[in-house]
Amino acid sequence: MQKHSALYFWTLFILSVISQMSLVISNLPMQIHDIAFYFALFFLIGTAVASFGLPFFSLIILVIIVGLLLLGLKKTAPIALLAPSIILGFIYFNIFSDLQGEEKIVFDEKFVFEGVVYREPSHNPKSQKISLKLTPPYHGEVVIYTSEYPQYKYGDEFRVSGVVSKSPSGAINIVSFPEIELLESGSASKIKQPLFALKRRIVENLGRSLNPGSAALISGEILGERAGFTKEFSDAMRMSGTTHIVAISGYNISILVFSVMFMAGYFVKKKVAFYVSVVFIILFTLMAGAEASVVRAAIMGIIILSAYQFERIYSFRNALTLAAFFMALFDPRILVFDTGFQLSFGALLGIVYLAPVLKELLKIKGEEFLSWKSNAVTTLSAQLAVIPILFHNFGYFSLTSIIANVLILEVVPITMALGFFVGFVGFLSTSLSIIFGWLLNIFTGYQIFVIDLFSKLALPIWLNSFSFFAAFIYYSILTGFIYYWRIIKDVK
Repeated sequence: MQKHSALYFWTLFILSVISQMSLVISNLPMQIHDIAFYFALFFLIGTAVASFGLPFFSLIILVIIVGLLLLGLKKTAPIALLAPSIILGFIYFNIFSDLQGEEKIVFDEKFVFEGVVYREPSHNPKSQKISLKLTPPYHGEVVIYTSEYPQYKYGDEFRVSGVVSKSPSGAINIVSFPEIELLESGSASKIKQPLFALKRRIVENLGRSLNPGSAALISGEILGERAGFTKEFSDAMRMSGTTHIVAISGYNISILVFSVMFMAGYFVKKKVAFYVSVVFIILFTLMAGAEASVVRAAIMGIIILSAYQFERIYSFRNALTLAAFFMALFDPRILVFDTGFQLSFGALLGIVYLAPVLKELLKIKGEEFLSWKSNAVTTLSAQLAVIPILFHNFGYFSLTSIIANVLILEVVPITMALGFFVGFVGFLSTSLSIIFGWLLNIFTGYQIFVIDLFSKLALPIWLNSFSFFAAFIYYSILTGFIYYWRIIKDVK
């Protein structure tokens, strides 16, 4: 399942890159930023190819073909010198996989194993999800679903007795409601532990200051925490197409980054404020769980801040590719086996390349009431870019989700700012946090109303399968439309 989904994403990514290459080719010979871009791009292609299991001999042939095609044209010849980076990415993936070692787990029969919780557990009203890294003599990772209580924490060490089975996609090892014995606490990172503890305290402060529904929603928006979500509310978000507002993304990070920069600028010099903001982004990313969308947004946020600080031109093309490159260095498997990565980057490609074209085509200037047209086009662009991935993984898409997102996104920045304020004020005064919480309840209540309403008004499209050929045709049309429009614009 993941590999097919990844094919869709990489089809979109490569077609976007080809389009961009044709538009920037006149800028060659290459500058240092071009060298960094193409090196990272070819490295990522090599890593992705290795993920799909392409033999090394076939890879060499691919590199030779790519190199010859690039050398065939005078303007693209310098790019050909970086084509061997594909081999580097391929080798890196295989070295990384070898260092990780082969999975050593007993499947489909009861056995006893030990491990350490390497990620902050996620909680639901009736259960909790725990990610466990096994310790010798076994090796690998499992996801444990168990009852809500007792609640476990990052760094806890377990002895588990249960049956491990593969998920339907084959990518996750699952243990459902096993026997768990807590052996020790605090066996993991000394940096993450206090950050997760701080996260829990902020969530507790919000719970004391707001009604349960509002506390759950704002905890999701500012921290990616979904422990307070009921099944009914989770289903309502899915049906209304608004689940992404509680997945920390570039939108959330950008609000946070510039808020921190703004506040820090009042107390320290610009240079110091920059470093404070970078440290804050890193710590926040760790506290929020360092999921693919959070890491991508954090890296791009740091790149944007760096461009602003050192007075350099910000290039989305470079920022996106370098963000993926650094994530692949940390774990190259993420490119093919992480659906969150594909959705996050795919949606961003749609926002940056498709949204401007649609705005020009529809003559949207962003001056309408509450910029609702711009928000509608942005939401539409993001969703158009990931439709094949959504259908393949979830089999569902709601036509009314665009309206729901337009109505909600206008108040998200205010809601997030108030959420952080109430969460931190709670450390100083519960009474004061309750007073400001009353105002926050209004904004979160409005969002909950919209989510519930559009979950009932949803116009769903269900599609159980989406072939690679269909995805290729779809993305070819989408990319061709963008390229054709930009060519027309340049001619005019």
